[in-house]
Amino acid sequence: MKRLTADQWMGIVLGLMAITVLGLSLWEVAGNVDAVAPIGGGDPMPEVRVRSLAGEPLVYPAGDSKGQVLLLDFWATWCGPCRETLPTLEKLHRDFEGQITLLSINTEYSPQLDKQAAMIRRFLEDAGLDLPVVIDDRGFTQIAYRVQSLPTLYLIGKDGRVREVWVGVTGYRRLKSAIEEALSAPAS
Repeated sequence: MKRLTADQWMGIVLGLMAITVLGLSLWEVAGNVDAVAPIGGGDPMPEVRVRSLAGEPLVYPAGDSKGQVLLLDFWATWCGPCRETLPTLEKLHRDFEGQITLLSINTEYSPQLDKQAAMIRRFLEDAGLDLPVVIDDRGFTQIAYRVQSLPTLYLIGKDGRVREVWVGVTGYRRLKSAIEEALSAPAS
């Protein structure tokens, strides 16, 4: 019977260590599936913590839509499908003015909030858009909502629960219908 060399033993030990680390990592991820699963219909809304383009903080506590229907749009100026969706959101904002709260949440990060706000204002002006845009300046809200693709829209009911989630370009009629249903639903 042939004896293993020191290098072969070292290879076996390192291989077993790698398998152990991989196994523990997979076990940890499997135990925390909820941490990466998308927020879905019926879930309580996570906290919304953003800033206005003027830099003022705006907070909606978790599960508290303040008795309003909220439409949250996560987007970025560089995102083609986001740019395609923004005119639809502007029309919905006009059509449901005073009935819903639309927050168009820009997800781009810049260490200088004032420069980021100026860039967003220029973008909106160049596109001829008039929308209530806020900035997720620290990424907190994007992480809380587990946004993985842009655009992602969340419709929050008056009860503070997620009613609908859309990823990608979503048409006006589909959004309008869902908003009308949310408005007619009881608050609790």
